[in-house]
Amino acid sequence: MTRLSLVLIVFAYAATAGASECKPKKGMFHNEKGAKCHGGFEEGKGVGKSCEGGIKAEFTAETEAACVTENLVQSLRDQLPDVVIPDTYDLLPPEEVMDNLSLYDLVGLEEGSEKTIEFGGIMKAEWGCKVTYSMKDGHFQKQAECGFKGMQGRGPKNTGDDIYLEEN
Repeated sequence: MTRLSLVLIVFAYAATAGASECKPKKGMFHNEKGAKCHGGFEEGKGVGKSCEGGIKAEFTAETEAACVTENLVQSLRDQLPDVVIPDTYDLLPPEEVMDNLSLYDLVGLEEGSEKTIEFGGIMKAEWGCKVTYSMKDGHFQKQAECGFKGMQGRGPKNTGDDIYLEEN
């Protein structure tokens, strides 16, 4: 099982399991979330993208731990498809590979010959969370932070040259 599959299973479990545990009675929260990405492309090599982001949140003392963690996991889960997990277009081969595939629709092959065109990609995702309980000036609060980093790339089968992507 890949690391990304495990992350998605954890998110799916937390979203369903946490939903039944989070029954807020009273509380307040404040959160900030976002992501930043960079990427590049080069004809004949492929396309790549790298992103990082996350959420910072504060919750009042009345907010139960199950609600804090469910809120964090749901926020991360909502952000990941936009920046890490590819959509259908990202899984398609690059234009030059499609051109090669389409060529054989028109021309065909001679008897006894074959042509194989390979393409694919890569995804990598990491995430982590931290929840801090504190008492300051007589006020009890819970602070939480979650973040993620991910990268993806696609292109023709690697022939020794790397897909154009700078990973920081």
